Amino acid sequence: MAVLAIITSAIAVITDLKSDKIPNILTIAAMIFGIILRIMINGAGEVGKIVIDVAVVFAITFVLFLIKALRGGDGKLLCAISAMLGLPAAAMILFGALVLAAVVGCIKMIFTKRKLLSKTMIHFSVPMACSVILYVTGLITN
Repeated sequence: MAVLAIITSAIAVITDLKSDKIPNILTIAAMIFGIILRIMINGAGEVGKIVIDVAVVFAITFVLFLIKALRGGDGKLLCAISAMLGLPAAAMILFGALVLAAVVGCIKMIFTKRKLLSKTMIHFSVPMACSVILYVTGLITN
């Protein structure tokens, strides 16, 4: 599962940086594959937990989408990761990604001399992928 999360995140970064978009085919396929693998590993009793995990992450990321803190593809990517790794992992990955994005945003503002409330574009898939790697390697844990 961890390898699938890393590969999905890496592909998301590449496509996001190239086209400024994370394709639905990637996030939906990763979510379906993650659900299937998780059921194969943990049994059919896991279905309800997976649905709850994805629904909670969707609700959180949808609010972040509405306030323009992240874009739709980023939210769907995190939903796919929650389908693979579970809600606790997705929460830690989101928290780590938000911290990394804040640091990158501050550094970008310093070097571009932008004001605090000005729009500073960050491809959130990058800090999310870094956070996935940090989580999978055990450098951030729940």
